[in-house]
Amino acid sequence: MGYTHYYKVEDWSANEWQTTWPQLIQDTTSIIEAVPAIPLSGPAMVTFQEGRDIPNPPTVDVDEGICINGVEEDSYEDFILKESEPDGFCKTGRRAYDLVVTCVLLRAYRLAPNTFHLSSDGCWNLEEEWVPARALYHDIWPNEPDDKPPELYESRDETENE
Repeated sequence: MGYTHYYKVEDWSANEWQTTWPQLIQDTTSIIEAVPAIPLSGPAMVTFQEGRDIPNPPTVDVDEGICINGVEEDSYEDFILKESEPDGFCKTGRRAYDLVVTCVLLRAYRLAPNTFHLSSDGCWNLEEEWVPARALYHDIWPNEPDDKPPELYESRDETENE
């Protein structure tokens, strides 16, 4: 199975999501800017230019959607959120870009809790899983609550009891 995040926009035409989407695009840019040390790429990862591979930048656009991956050995699967792919999942392999992906997912859920569904193989209280995203989220939006999305496991004990 692997470490996977699952997400779905229930209805892209819903008022809640229509209000959220442009805000999420803006906020995704803020998340990326908050972690400049994490190398990120977008779709097709690299372009060959002047004798070397140049990472394509992440896609963060109201019309094109969101596409984020790591770079080279820190890449795994593209995180894609766009209307043409409403049921999403992404395996990040716990690579560095997982911090950006999990923070974007958390932001989407917090902006549209009735429209955006989120679950994960990761646990809310594990340092190597959701804790870094929660800390980054709090750094960017310090006055917002740290409530756990209902479909996320609190700890490993919960996953073992199922």
